[in-house]
Amino acid sequence: MPSRINRARYRLAPRAGGAAVALAAGPGPNAEFVTQVLEGLPLAVFAKDPNDQFRYVVFNRMAEKVYGLSRDQVLHRTDAEIFNDGRGDKYYQTDLALMGGEETLEMPETAVGGAFLRVRKTLVRDAGGQPWLILGFTEDSSGRMRMETELNRSQESLAKAQALAGIGNWEWQRATDEVLWSDQMFRILGWEPRAVAPSLHRIMERTHPEDRPLFGRSLRHLVEGRDVPPLDFRVVRPDGCTRFLHAILEGEESKSGRPMRVRGTIQDITDRRNAEDAFRQAQKLESLGVLAGGIAHDFNNLLSAIGGNLELAQMNMRPDPDAAPFLTKIEKILKRASDLTRQMLAYSGKGRMLVKKLSLNQIAEEMVHLLDVSISKRVQLHYQFEPELPPIEADPAQVQQVIMNLVTNASESIGDQDGTITLTTGAEHLQAPQEQVESHGWTLEPGLFVTLEVADTGCGMSPETRRRLFDPFFTTKFSGRGLGLSAMLGILKGHHAGIRIRSREGEGSSFKLYFPAGVKGALAPEPAPAMSRTAPHTGSILLVDDEPDILEATTELLGFMDFTVVQARDGREAVDLFRTHSGAFSLVLMDLTMPRMDGREAAHALRALDPDLKIILCSGFNQTDVTQDSPYPPLAGFLQKPYTFQTLKEAIARALSEPLG
Repeated sequence: MPSRINRARYRLAPRAGGAAVALAAGPGPNAEFVTQVLEGLPLAVFAKDPNDQFRYVVFNRMAEKVYGLSRDQVLHRTDAEIFNDGRGDKYYQTDLALMGGEETLEMPETAVGGAFLRVRKTLVRDAGGQPWLILGFTEDSSGRMRMETELNRSQESLAKAQALAGIGNWEWQRATDEVLWSDQMFRILGWEPRAVAPSLHRIMERTHPEDRPLFGRSLRHLVEGRDVPPLDFRVVRPDGCTRFLHAILEGEESKSGRPMRVRGTIQDITDRRNAEDAFRQAQKLESLGVLAGGIAHDFNNLLSAIGGNLELAQMNMRPDPDAAPFLTKIEKILKRASDLTRQMLAYSGKGRMLVKKLSLNQIAEEMVHLLDVSISKRVQLHYQFEPELPPIEADPAQVQQVIMNLVTNASESIGDQDGTITLTTGAEHLQAPQEQVESHGWTLEPGLFVTLEVADTGCGMSPETRRRLFDPFFTTKFSGRGLGLSAMLGILKGHHAGIRIRSREGEGSSFKLYFPAGVKGALAPEPAPAMSRTAPHTGSILLVDDEPDILEATTELLGFMDFTVVQARDGREAVDLFRTHSGAFSLVLMDLTMPRMDGREAAHALRALDPDLKIILCSGFNQTDVTQDSPYPPLAGFLQKPYTFQTLKEAIARALSEPLG
């Protein structure tokens, strides 16, 4: 049984004021000093007598405030007498634990008003080593806990924001050489948070070899106290993936001006860079497309004049002249030039000439023999056609051109080695085609797509080749081979189709095209060949074109058909001539693009003068692109330049023999 506490060593303080107990030997200045200390402490202080059923003998003013109890309610009472909600027994058990050998105990608890209290109890022994007091200190840590909670919430919010924005931060303490990284910093560099020890060496290790001098130079400038502008650099992750980063760096100096720490943020801008590159590529292709379309249009005008004069020469020459073989060669060259303009129109996205519902399988099957003889003998061509595919709406000639380009490119990538090309068709439903395939600037609507894939076992493509793949005249061969894949891109644009490319050096390539599926149903039968028609040998034609060579050649060709021709060099002159010679013309043959008044405006003006007038419109562009954007009055026909004498004669015969509309 422990001895009772020597009550001569302390005295009870008056209840009207001062501390509850002064822990001093009898009255005197020490007792008053201890009382003032207890009352002045910012902590709640209490003491219990372990030799008197753990009754409270000290309870300062801060304890009254924290526990919401007065001294009269606490002093000389036990916990069981004060608390009837179970706390009394809990406090009693901790007191017994102290008496049983525990020197100090800490216990968190929730007190009045929901405040979070942290209580620390310790056993105080007298000079003889016997228990004298159980002294307790209570700290209201609610404010600190709220701050910690807010700090944790803020850190969590910051981490989420950094993850969403792809931004990480780091700091280098120069004095200790300690480097700190945020969680997102780890992820950006390709590690899970805290998977490795942060260091500047690891940042430099991940930096692309070509960009290390730039990053190292920026760090040196910061250490030297110089400002560093934001910089973009690349890192190579452990999996080999290259990412583009944007970094902002700054140094913090001590009062003496010496750099204390260097800190920085890095943001993963790879997706933004890719989007910007794609946008620039789309702009470049669009600009080149406009240029190619304009050149093709003007070139078609020249070819029309050349072709017209060539046919005139062939029709006027004597039988079997010595010049006949040379004229035939010119005709072949003219056809090749016309094919080139069609490729240029295809590249510009304006090459869709005859769109109809067709079977992609049928188009590919019709090309089997042509493809077999167009590739190397060491290359095997395999076909995997999925049956019963829905039809697509496309120009069969341009789809065949795309297939031929892809297969010949695949053969050339295999080279002189043995290899395989596989041509596969199928169907695929895309929920987000803009994200799943490449469209290079035009919109793809979600839905069902009919696919055509050409895969090879060739040499594959480097990232640089992949980046420049659709540049006009770009080639990895010894010399240029024309527009090639850039023209294919224009054809895809004209058909609102997408493409997905997969390639790696040494592992071959795969080009997969996505054509929007048409409505299921029977394919339209091929139209029967048109009956040969002969144009009437009487009447006058108003011929309108701003190109003198075309005017001259076409006038001669129309003369061979026994037409009288009146020429006009633009739409305004044509309207004036028609108004002057009202009713004199059986037909108007008019170019689309002209100065002062173009063909569309002139057609409306002429139709206003004569609602029954028959007009054939001519253009270097195709009819679909000419008529899809601007309204036109009903036309009697359309001729795409360059056209032949036979085509011209058939168009005129059809226009004059069929009712308007």
